[in-house]
Amino acid sequence: MSGTRTVNVIESEAVAFMKNAAVHPDLRIMLASIVFADSEGITVLRKGQLPAWLAQPGRRRASSGFVRARIDGLIEAGALAEGSTPTELRSMVAYGTEAESGEAA
Repeated sequence: MSGTRTVNVIESEAVAFMKNAAVHPDLRIMLASIVFADSEGITVLRKGQLPAWLAQPGRRRASSGFVRARIDGLIEAGALAEGSTPTELRSMVAYGTEAESGEAA
């Protein structure tokens, strides 16, 4: 399997996982912040994409208040970096890696 194909399969599986209502919303947000992050640890999503992924069965989207509360909780827990929004998730995994690289230099 080629590298690009492998990435596409992982991304497809991640999206399916994030749409699964049985998966805790915080886990879905964390997965998005890691799987879809760019080289700086930032995941840019379309407006309404995260609320759609966090929707409960029978609903099209989660409320903006619910989404914001989940993100704020993850920031407080140290899982997402300050400045994370529903359209821009900032992964602490990437920030931790950058910090470790800087300390090693």
